[in-house]
Amino acid sequence: MSVNRSTRISQKDRVVAMKNIYLAHFLFLTCFGFLTTWSFYWIINDPSRAYGVLYRGFSMGKQIRSSFTQLVSTSSGSSNANKFLTSYQVHLNKSLLCPEEWLPGLQGLMNLNMTACTMQEAESSIFKYHTATHDITQIVSRANHKLLNDLIKNNNYYEASMKVGLNYTLANYTYLPGGIWIPHECKPKWKVAIIIPFRDRHAHLPNLLRHLIPMLMKQRLEFGLFVVEQANKDSFNRAMLLNVGFIESLKFNKWDCFIFHDVDHIPENDYNYYGCGLLPRHFVRGVDKYGYWLPTNRTFGGVSGVTREQFLKINGATNIFWGWGGEDDDLWNRLSYAGYTMTRPVGNVGHYKSMQHYKQGTPLNTKRFGLLRKSKERNFLDGLNNIDYNVSGWTLEKLYLNISADIHRIDLNISLESSLLDKYICNNCF
Repeated sequence: MSVNRSTRISQKDRVVAMKNIYLAHFLFLTCFGFLTTWSFYWIINDPSRAYGVLYRGFSMGKQIRSSFTQLVSTSSGSSNANKFLTSYQVHLNKSLLCPEEWLPGLQGLMNLNMTACTMQEAESSIFKYHTATHDITQIVSRANHKLLNDLIKNNNYYEASMKVGLNYTLANYTYLPGGIWIPHECKPKWKVAIIIPFRDRHAHLPNLLRHLIPMLMKQRLEFGLFVVEQANKDSFNRAMLLNVGFIESLKFNKWDCFIFHDVDHIPENDYNYYGCGLLPRHFVRGVDKYGYWLPTNRTFGGVSGVTREQFLKINGATNIFWGWGGEDDDLWNRLSYAGYTMTRPVGNVGHYKSMQHYKQGTPLNTKRFGLLRKSKERNFLDGLNNIDYNVSGWTLEKLYLNISADIHRIDLNISLESSLLDKYICNNCF
């Protein structure tokens, strides 16, 4: 009897064990299926994540390379270290396009100085030498007081400035008044207009410029900086200022890439290439004050870039978002309706620092959610084709061109059968 009882117990235990094994298999397969589905969805929503492993390998190699360089510098002198670094850098050629990576001078994470500075201090950090600052002051003054209207009236500021000698050679770049820079060492792959919507952020602008301009020069881009200042006292309208900047900047050069840049965002990594591509680019992977975390994969604010053709295809940005919030979501809605997907930098390449705000921010746009629900219906009724504004003045500064714009509210109930696009955009710009 005891033998039979022990046999029955062992059989019972065996059944329980088998049930546990089946349960464990079921749980494993369920978790594996969930993780696989989630990973697939995660990558589909942002394809750049698929290259995360490659980026980490690249970063590890970069750290090893840096450590080896320091070792060689210490033991054998700086000449060997320079030879080692040079083997990893692209040799530039004036007859070829500038590459997007491995450019001489790029260092990855930058040493940022987040303390406030004056515009004069920012200018000194860019031009460095007293003679250069003096000469540039002279040509900027000449362009402002005598030649500006003549230079832009035929939409040929770039060519006209060169003809009358309003240019200066500085560190392998040609400088034009108003902060337009053209590289010498290679042919720029992109002509980039940096559009900065602006009002009452004078504490932020110098600090942004003293970090951004050297980074763009290292990337061998042809670029210009346009600060579009809202001149009236109405609620701030960031998206409408982007439209103004797009239209007005094309009077100074035939830009093919437009980067819309908040004045309080400073890039941390100079590998964050400020060129455009086949798809719209969101340059921000994360901001320090939010723990380098993005709320959604559809976030498109802070710093974003599109080509001229992409922006024209979607009829630009909206004109009716007055106050803070929603205009960047509306811009991404337009791009997604046009069939575009978004790209972002990988890892800490897309990290930004945000400057502290000392004044009260822009009032919240309480109507933003209702407006966003109508994004598709408004797409081609609200944008470049119905914008209403007046430019009260252009001012050429040493580091940027200031556009003061009086923007007007739009009544979408008015018939928009006839396009107003040609009224504002020069025919020769495209």
